Amino acid sequence: LKASLGRLPEAPAAGSMSWRVTKQIAGDGFVIKCVLFESRPGVWVSSNLYQPAEPQASMPGFVISHSHHTSKTHGELQDMGMTWARMGCLVLVPDHMGHGERRQHPFSTERDYPTSFRVSRQDYYFRYDLALQAHLAGESYVGQLVWDLSRGVDLLLAQPGIDSKCIALLGAVAGGGDPAAVAAALDRRIQVAVPFNFGGDRKSTRLNSSHIPL
Repeated sequence: LKASLGRLPEAPAAGSMSWRVTKQIAGDGFVIKCVLFESRPGVWVSSNLYQPAEPQASMPGFVISHSHHTSKTHGELQDMGMTWARMGCLVLVPDHMGHGERRQHPFSTERDYPTSFRVSRQDYYFRYDLALQAHLAGESYVGQLVWDLSRGVDLLLAQPGIDSKCIALLGAVAGGGDPAAVAAALDRRIQVAVPFNFGGDRKSTRLNSSHIPL
């Protein structure tokens, strides 16, 4: 499985995580820290770190892998971050490569393209270009996502009070579940994985001839 991802960076030395807090937002029972962490030399990952307003001595940690159509700012991800932080957990939601604050294309508004297009899907569409670039470099796009998620675990483990035996990784709908599954399979520090993806045995799929119910 690891070999299928192409070339990966060298694993950093333990305790060598580089990160910085750029902004902090206080909420009702929680605090959001806008964090940049260095995934590989010169490559920084934008993320939101949710923590309890009063950190506890021992806290479980969650990393959430967002979907291909929204970044870390998606409402349901913020709900999870705030809710679990109020319950005494640390929750990290990083931007995937090419998404949100890590966008690699100039198409942010409808005025940036000569014909009509869906602004909300441009990060998703641009994954095709990023995947080609990664393969030309001897890597893979999913490998880059997996590496960033694993480095997100490094960031959680660098936080005071984190319980290193209670680390969970969630994949949020389409595009977030597959890298979450691969990262959890390769990183033994992740004890729980929920690689949720769109689809399944539901009433709607029974009415669609292209789906075969389980």
